[in-house]
Amino acid sequence: SYLGVSILIWMNSFYRRGKSIPSLEKFCDYMGVRLNTMSDVCQELVELEYLDPVKSDIPRFVFAQNPEYIHLNDVIDALQKIEFSSEYNIREDKAPTEKHLSTETVFIEAQRAFIKPFKNKTVSDFKNL
Repeated sequence: SYLGVSILIWMNSFYRRGKSIPSLEKFCDYMGVRLNTMSDVCQELVELEYLDPVKSDIPRFVFAQNPEYIHLNDVIDALQKIEFSSEYNIREDKAPTEKHLSTETVFIEAQRAFIKPFKNKTVSDFKNL
């Protein structure tokens, strides 16, 4: 989900200035991430209707909706449901009652900590790139 949020914020840094959004390869060079990994993340964002692919020889994407309406906590939540589906199912069934470091407890606490800075923020709220 970190990569999904990162690509959306990075893309918005070009979008809000009226510049064309660079290829996925440029993002991978910028972040030091493999193209295959980011292609998978972007494909998930396409399926979640946050991005649209651009027909091109190189992987390129545009926003499927206005970044002002893409809430990052929703993006994180949706991507984590895909990435951590079994942990998410446990979380949705019930929160753990005992105070011990079970897998579900660790997952819930990590997920809450990760989402906290993005709570009630949209992609366009991050402008300092």
